[in-house]
This record gives sequence, C-alpha cells and structure tokens, in this order.
Amino acid sequence: MTPRQKLNALIDMFTGDIRSAFLAAIRDITSNVILNNVIRAIQAGDVEAAFFALGFSDAAMRPLTAAIERAFETGGVFTGATFPKYLNTPSGRVVFRFDVRNSRAEAYLRDHSSTLVSRIKEDTRANVRNVLQVGMQDGRNPRNVALDIIGRIDPGTKQRVGGIVGLTTNQEAWTRSAQAKLQDTENWLERAQAERSRGTVSVTDHPYFKMGLRDKRFDRTVAAAIKNGEYLPAETVQKLITRYRDNALKYRGESIARTEALQSLNASEYEATKQAVEMGAVKAEAVKREWDSAGDSRVRWSHRRLDGQQVGLDEPFVSPTGAHMMHPGDTSLGASADEVIMCRCRVKSVIDFFADLD
Repeated sequence: MTPRQKLNALIDMFTGDIRSAFLAAIRDITSNVILNNVIRAIQAGDVEAAFFALGFSDAAMRPLTAAIERAFETGGVFTGATFPKYLNTPSGRVVFRFDVRNSRAEAYLRDHSSTLVSRIKEDTRANVRNVLQVGMQDGRNPRNVALDIIGRIDPGTKQRVGGIVGLTTNQEAWTRSAQAKLQDTENWLERAQAERSRGTVSVTDHPYFKMGLRDKRFDRTVAAAIKNGEYLPAETVQKLITRYRDNALKYRGESIARTEALQSLNASEYEATKQAVEMGAVKAEAVKREWDSAGDSRVRWSHRRLDGQQVGLDEPFVSPTGAHMMHPGDTSLGASADEVIMCRCRVKSVIDFFADLD
C-alpha cells in the first residue's frame, strides 16, 4: 500500500468517526433541551437566553474534539512507524514514540478544538437570532419558533429532527429560501410561462428543484402541486423543511469530518517530524517537505499550482492566493476557509536520518 493509499484509508476511518461524533453531540444537545426554557426566552425576545437554554457548551461538544484528538494521535503514530526502527541521537540509539502529550501538540489540539467549537457555537447563536427575529416578525407562536430551533420529535426514532442547531448561518438561510420556494407553488407555472417571452416552462424549472440538499423522495409531491397550480399544505412544507435541515446538518457533519480528519493527520505528521528533530535524531535542515495534491479534477486551482512545491521543515507553503500554510489544512498562519475546507492534499516528507552521520 502506497503512502497515499494508507493516508486515504486513515482519512476514511476518521471521517466516519468525526462525523458520527459531531452528529451525536448535536443530537445530545437537542435531546436534552428543556423546551419551556427556550419558549420563555423567545417570549421575552432574549436571544442570549434562548441560546443559553440550549445547553451548548465545550463539554457538550467533547465527543467531536475527542474524535479529532484520536485522529491526531493515530497520525503521529503512523508517521513514527515510517521512521527507522532505531534513531541515533546524542544520547545514543532510541526508539521513536510519538508523544501526544508534548506541550506543543497539546497546545495545537487545545487551540484548534477551541476554534472549531467556537465557530459552531457562534453559527448556532446567529441562527437562533435569525429564527427568533423572523418568528417575531411573522407573529408566530413562541412554541413553534422554539421547535424550529431545536427540532420536532420524530415519532419513529423519538428524537428531535429538523432544527437549526449545528447548521452554518448559510445553511440556515438556505432553509428559509427553500421554505419560501415551497410556499410559492400556486399558479407558479402559469406565471412563469407568462413571463417567458419564448420557449416553454417545465415543472422542474421551479427554483426548489435546484436546491441540492432537498429530499428528492418528495419531488413528485412538489411537482404535482406546481402542475395543478395548488398550494402545498403547511404540514407538507414543514415536513420538507425538516428533511432539508436534516440533510444540511449531515452535509455539515461530512464537511467538518473530511476537513478535520485530513487536517489532524497532516498536523500530526508535521508534529512527529518536529519531535524527531527535537530529540536529536535528525537535523532540521535534513527535512524537505513537498505539497502533494490529490491529482484529480476536484483539486482546487490554487492547490493544483501548489502541487510539487518544496519547503524546509519550518518554512510555510505559499499558495498563489497569498495564503501561507505549514501543511494542507493549516489555518495557524491565517489561511481562509477557501483554502482548507474539504482539502484532500498531503505532504510528502523526505527526511535524511543519516545526514552528517560519521
């Protein structure tokens, strides 16, 4: 198995682990919310109280951060296994063992996890604010607004589904857009045909069918309403929005998992190399690192340009966008989400363990 194949196997394993941990954490939060506390906060128009009532905390997100730590430690051990069995140091020959409790490694995990959880938390706070404001403007019942936030009990699973906790602010906006589109089916076909000067209009030209996170199992129901010039019943719209939000949450879980799995593995490879240098087993100048893209059409243009770029151990890779990264997925030097989300690149390190050996 090539290094790329081994890395891909680890990515697949930890993607599933991290995704499940994220969804489990969100499910635990929404399942344990005291609904009346959220309702009272909404009645008072208090966004902070409504958010606080969710019980969203660092401890609640611990399943996610623990999964990321497991990926990081496994990556470090995996990298160490590629080193010679015995390393020559000033103190003699030693066996390399990756130390996840190294102060630098612990600082990385602490800071990285804190940043990720804060981002998820702030997205949820903003989503609560948006849903509360829209609900107040529309004069909706506070209980229904609260259920839009935390989700409604699924009669089959007995768990809450279709809430906005854990979604990005963009995804919450997408759900409002999807709802508006679903509420615009009466005579849409007739109006669209009248507005088009030439050509025909199909039912599937309705903007709802352009939304990739919709539940396609209900497409026939929506198409029939459009074709017949009818409103969709409110309960049908609510069901479709619930499905849309669930799909959006799963999509975010997948995005976080893919990004964090590869970022953890790349970061731990870098950390393992640093530890080998610190123990005197190799000189820093004997380490060369090369950016290795996935090599397919899905690679972002900037990473295609980065492919093959070589740097030293403590030198950053420089993207044509101007972003600096110590490894693929690294944000410590200010790289934006556009450079790291769902990245599949890796670093090929060439280490001369016998440099300057007498």
